[in-house]
Amino acid sequence: MRSLQPSPAPASPSPSTTLEPGLLSVLRVLVGIQILLLPATLAAFPLRAPAGIPPGGAAVAGDVLRSIALDSDSSLGPAFLRALMVITLALFAFWPGLPARMGRWYLPVFAVYYAVAAALSHAIFTAWVLKYVEVVLAADTPLALLLAMESGWTLFVLLLFGVVMVAWQYDMRRVMWYVLLLAVAELFAFSPLLLSALPWPPLVFQIIIHVAIYVMVSFVITRMMAAQRAQRRALTEANIQLTQYAASQEQLAVSRERNRMARELHDTLAHSLSAVAVQLEAVDSAMTTAPNEAHDILGKALAQTRSGLTETRRAMHALRASPLDDLGLALAIRNLATTTAQRGGMALTLELPETQPALPPAVRSEARRVGKESTSR
Repeated sequence: MRSLQPSPAPASPSPSTTLEPGLLSVLRVLVGIQILLLPATLAAFPLRAPAGIPPGGAAVAGDVLRSIALDSDSSLGPAFLRALMVITLALFAFWPGLPARMGRWYLPVFAVYYAVAAALSHAIFTAWVLKYVEVVLAADTPLALLLAMESGWTLFVLLLFGVVMVAWQYDMRRVMWYVLLLAVAELFAFSPLLLSALPWPPLVFQIIIHVAIYVMVSFVITRMMAAQRAQRRALTEANIQLTQYAASQEQLAVSRERNRMARELHDTLAHSLSAVAVQLEAVDSAMTTAPNEAHDILGKALAQTRSGLTETRRAMHALRASPLDDLGLALAIRNLATTTAQRGGMALTLELPETQPALPPAVRSEARRVGKESTSR
């Protein structure tokens, strides 16, 4: 009998090598949304030369935005760069087999490129806003600062998605490195504002608020994912233990059945054969000296052989699976009724329920016995 060796628990997928379940789908949804928003983003870039508000006109925010949207001009470089960055993100997300080929480098490369692309795009857009606000409003600093800070919150939302993805996959220590990268990326995104005549304390304060929110969100998500990974490991270990327990129970049942078969064979076949062997030796000894006695002993040996054969057949029959174990209660009763009807040349009409309640073995055995008695009478 082979010994049971507890199989080692399979190593759970490392967060640094295998994407967490569902992460790739969320990543693709995020990139898909950016693809859908790309036409609206490109439409915001200017196509014609800037025109200021007519002298004496009311310089309100609506006039500014209208002038930027309708009376502006710029090269197509910024728009082309924005489209190129989104297309690259789409290739990262939807290229077949790319996550498997890149392995553990897939998410880090995607997250870093995502942050850098968002910061670069925001810096280009901010420089354009500053240029045209200056042209239209003759450097109205408060409005320029307001527009810049509002667009900063748009950048914050984009980068927050990156924080969620990284925190979903990695532990807090790795996420903090990514948050540091985002802080540098936001400084770069706000660099056109910091290098202009705008006051920088509100901008720096906004970046600090963003980083604080990144850290809080990262902490919550990493704790949730750590608890989820611990639950998955516990479930995997429980499944392994259950499988080992089922295997040990099966092997124990086989071992018990083998011992029972050995006892049955020892009590029937081995005992009968040993008795026959002794009697045949006695026949051999008495064959020449006492033929009559040898004949009697031979008769006893034949009787012992027949008795042993009967006991062996009984033991083999007992070792076979019972009809209840082999067929179940309903099929066992159907077979009894069919056999009795065929033996008596009778037509059989039998109605049995399609589903049977779960009955204890003793009750099922007694029900079959009642059915056997009923059909035999």
